[in-house]
Amino acid sequence: MVYSLIRSKDPGVAQELYFRIQEGENTFSELARQYSQGSEAQTGGLLGPVELNTPHPKIAQILAASRPGQLSPPTPIGDWWIILRLEKYMSAQLDDNTRQRLLNELFQGWLMAQVQKSVTFLPAQTLPEVATEN
Repeated sequence: MVYSLIRSKDPGVAQELYFRIQEGENTFSELARQYSQGSEAQTGGLLGPVELNTPHPKIAQILAASRPGQLSPPTPIGDWWIILRLEKYMSAQLDDNTRQRLLNELFQGWLMAQVQKSVTFLPAQTLPEVATEN
C-alpha cells in the first residue's frame, strides 16, 4: 500500500492541518513538507509502497479500514499526533524477491528452533579436575 502521513507533537497544529486539507486550503503534500516532524516531510508525507504489517499497528489498523483518498482525523500515537491518508492499495505479488525473503524468514525460524532444541538437549559434560599446587 501507499499512504501519506503528517505527524506533529502539537495536537492543535495537527487539528489545524487536518482542517486545511479537508477544506482544500492546502494539499497534503504542501503541509507535510512544511509541518511534518518526521523524515516523511522530505517526500511530502508520501510513504510506500509498504506491506500492511510494516507501519505501527495503530497506523496499519486505520489504513486497513480506509478507502483510497480517505483522510483520517488526527490520532494520538505515543507522543505524536498523526494524520493519515490512504493513497492506494497494491495487490500482493509473489515475485522472486518476495519469495526469497519469505523463504529466508521461514528458514531462519526453523534454524532458531533447531538451535534451541540442540541447546536444550546437550548432555552435561563433566570437566576434568585441575590439580592445584599448594
